[in-house]
Amino acid sequence: MIEVRGLVAMMVAIEGMTTTAAVECVMLRRVSGGYLVAAVLGDLASVEAALEVGRSAAEQYDDVRRIRVHPAPHPAATRLLTESNGWLASRGSGDGAQADLSRDEGTSDV
Repeated sequence: MIEVRGLVAMMVAIEGMTTTAAVECVMLRRVSGGYLVAAVLGDLASVEAALEVGRSAAEQYDDVRRIRVHPAPHPAATRLLTESNGWLASRGSGDGAQADLSRDEGTSDV
C-alpha cells in the first residue's frame, strides 16, 4: 500500500507501479486531508519494486506519507481490498483503477 497527498501524485505513483512491475491496483481511496491510499497485488518482489517506483514518482509531486508491504496477507484482508464493498477500485475491468473518490469514510488504516 502507498499513501500520498494529492491526486496527481497518486495517479503518477499508480501509473509507475503498474507499468514497471507485474502488479494490479486493486484499491484507491481518499482517506482525509487530501491523502489517498492505493493497494497493489502481485508477488512479493513485484510489489516491493512497484512501491519503490511509486514512491519515487510521487515524491516528485507531493508528500509520500507511508509505504507498507504485507508479504503474506490473510485471505480475509485481501477480500476487503478486492470485493465490491466500497473499497474496491478495480471492478474487474483489468484496465486499471476506477476510483470513487467522492466518499471519505474513515481513517487511513487499511
